[in-house]
Amino acid sequence: MKRFLLGILMAVSLLLIPTTVTHANTINLKAINANVHRYYRTNKAVKIKVGLVNKTKHYLSRTLVLPPNTIISSNSGTTDSKGRMNQMDINIRYLSYAVVKPILKNGYYLANQDPEGNFSTKQFTRIKRPAYRLAYSDGDLYAGKVPTANSNFYETNQILITTDGYLEFYRYHPTSSLANPTSGFLNQPTSAAKITATKVKGNSRYLYTRTKVSGTNATHIKKSGNYRYRLRITNLHKPQTRKSENGAGYWSYYSIAGKLFYTLIGNDDD
Repeated sequence: MKRFLLGILMAVSLLLIPTTVTHANTINLKAINANVHRYYRTNKAVKIKVGLVNKTKHYLSRTLVLPPNTIISSNSGTTDSKGRMNQMDINIRYLSYAVVKPILKNGYYLANQDPEGNFSTKQFTRIKRPAYRLAYSDGDLYAGKVPTANSNFYETNQILITTDGYLEFYRYHPTSSLANPTSGFLNQPTSAAKITATKVKGNSRYLYTRTKVSGTNATHIKKSGNYRYRLRITNLHKPQTRKSENGAGYWSYYSIAGKLFYTLIGNDDD
């Protein structure tokens, strides 16, 4: 009888443990709506409409000019027989500050709604994923362990690898008048630099810059040239599952210069 009661208690205790962690071999990237990006390069200057919002939800429309040879990402987009890209969305929030700076206004931040439009193949050429970009990640990585279920997943410092090839560091800044109230980051990064080269070896990729990006703990390896600073980013292959108001979110751990970071790799639309 004691063994029977002990078994019942153990079964109940297991049911009470929150199932927030999913083992790597149980995650099916196709089934979880993984963040799959298509990458395009502008063939010439392209004008797009972008929204800005302040804390009172006041909306401003701005025209952003994407310079020639700017690499952007999109989560949708098809091309018809006439060479038109049907309703391609452009992930503005993952472009560098250097590109979006001209349209920014004090007290406003980029709206969460990415602009959509019909574009021509004369404007964009589809390319392979750049070596500096991570598979299934939007490029935003957050310091520390993934928070518990239903937590704010963005209350920590961020490293951003932009689609157009910049390494940016954002210090968590929730009290600033310029902060995005949904995330707690300034529009302008604390530090940033153009990625001059990338090397991939096994689970690691090495990003090189000419100048130091404070906050990333990149290693200073040379006094001159394009390889002055090197940042090692290693995929730990330890996906995690967390629940939120919008359903399950799937996150992946990375080691950046020996420190733990996490990034969203997919979500459950249901």
